[in-house]
Amino acid sequence: MHACTCRDLAFSLVGQPRKVIVDKAQPGKIQITVANRKSKGVGVEVEGVGLMGLAANAGIAVGDVILSING
Repeated sequence: MHACTCRDLAFSLVGQPRKVIVDKAQPGKIQITVANRKSKGVGVEVEGVGLMGLAANAGIAVGDVILSING
Protein backbone atom coordinates (compact mmCIF):
# COMPACT_ATOMS: atom_id res chain seq x y z
CA MET A 1 0.00 0.00 0.00
CA HIS A 2 1.30 3.46 -0.83
CA ALA A 3 0.63 6.82 0.77
CA CYS A 4 -1.71 9.15 -1.06
CA THR A 5 -0.70 12.78 -1.05
CA CYS A 6 -3.98 13.97 -2.57
CA ARG A 7 -6.41 16.07 -0.56
CA ASP A 8 -9.64 14.36 -1.67
CA LEU A 9 -10.73 10.74 -2.04
CA ALA A 10 -13.06 10.15 -4.99
CA PHE A 11 -15.26 7.06 -4.65
CA SER A 12 -17.01 5.61 -7.73
CA LEU A 13 -20.17 3.78 -6.68
CA VAL A 14 -22.31 1.21 -8.51
CA GLY A 15 -26.07 1.48 -8.89
CA GLN A 16 -26.97 4.95 -10.02
CA PRO A 17 -23.39 5.83 -10.91
CA ARG A 18 -22.13 8.78 -8.95
CA LYS A 19 -18.84 10.05 -7.67
CA VAL A 20 -18.56 10.93 -4.01
CA ILE A 21 -15.75 13.18 -2.84
CA VAL A 22 -14.42 12.92 0.72
CA ASP A 23 -12.28 15.92 1.69
CA LYS A 24 -9.40 14.58 3.78
CA ALA A 25 -8.57 18.13 4.86
CA GLN A 26 -11.69 18.17 7.06
CA PRO A 27 -11.10 17.15 10.66
CA GLY A 28 -12.29 13.65 11.53
CA LYS A 29 -12.11 10.13 10.17
CA ILE A 30 -13.72 8.51 7.16
CA GLN A 31 -15.38 5.82 9.35
CA ILE A 32 -16.35 3.21 6.78
CA THR A 33 -16.38 -0.60 6.88
CA VAL A 34 -16.32 -2.60 3.65
CA ALA A 35 -16.42 -6.29 2.76
CA ASN A 36 -16.22 -8.47 -0.33
CA ARG A 37 -19.54 -8.67 -2.12
CA LYS A 38 -21.58 -11.78 -1.36
CA SER A 39 -22.70 -11.94 -4.97
CA LYS A 40 -20.04 -12.20 -7.58
CA GLY A 41 -19.11 -8.92 -9.10
CA VAL A 42 -16.63 -6.14 -8.90
CA GLY A 43 -16.13 -3.78 -6.00
CA VAL A 44 -16.64 -3.97 -2.26
CA GLU A 45 -19.88 -3.47 -0.36
CA VAL A 46 -20.20 -0.87 2.37
CA GLU A 47 -21.25 -2.68 5.57
CA GLY A 48 -21.00 0.19 8.01
CA VAL A 49 -20.72 3.97 8.04
CA GLY A 50 -19.99 6.02 11.16
CA LEU A 51 -22.75 8.57 11.67
CA MET A 52 -20.33 11.41 12.34
CA GLY A 53 -17.67 10.31 9.82
CA LEU A 54 -16.57 12.01 6.64
CA ALA A 55 -18.05 9.20 4.50
CA ALA A 56 -21.54 9.77 5.92
CA ASN A 57 -21.19 13.51 5.39
CA ALA A 58 -20.26 12.82 1.75
CA GLY A 59 -23.35 10.64 1.21
CA ILE A 60 -21.89 7.12 1.34
CA ALA A 61 -24.43 4.69 2.84
CA VAL A 62 -24.64 1.04 3.92
CA GLY A 63 -25.28 -1.13 0.87
CA ASP A 64 -23.34 1.08 -1.56
CA VAL A 65 -20.82 -0.76 -3.70
CA ILE A 66 -17.48 0.98 -4.17
CA LEU A 67 -15.97 0.31 -7.59
CA SER A 68 -12.88 2.47 -7.28
CA ILE A 69 -11.16 5.08 -5.15
CA ASN A 70 -9.35 7.93 -6.88
CA GLY A 71 -9.82 6.14 -10.17
